[in-house]
Amino acid sequence: MTKDEHRLLTRNSYDISAGEYAANVAHLHPEKQGVEFLQMLPKDATILDLGSGSGRDAKIFSEKGLQ
Repeated sequence: MTKDEHRLLTRNSYDISAGEYAANVAHLHPEKQGVEFLQMLPKDATILDLGSGSGRDAKIFSEKGLQ
């Protein structure tokens, strides 16, 4: 199998499971720790969500006005 075929297989596998994964982790946001984290940030802070998975935390922080 070529590198391109491996990439396509990986991408297709993720596309198939992404919705189910997002649904399974949606309720796992550590709300208490998230609030504590936000309170430590200066006003107009910018954050980088590395390893964002489904984007759940980035969405929550974005809804609270962070970039």
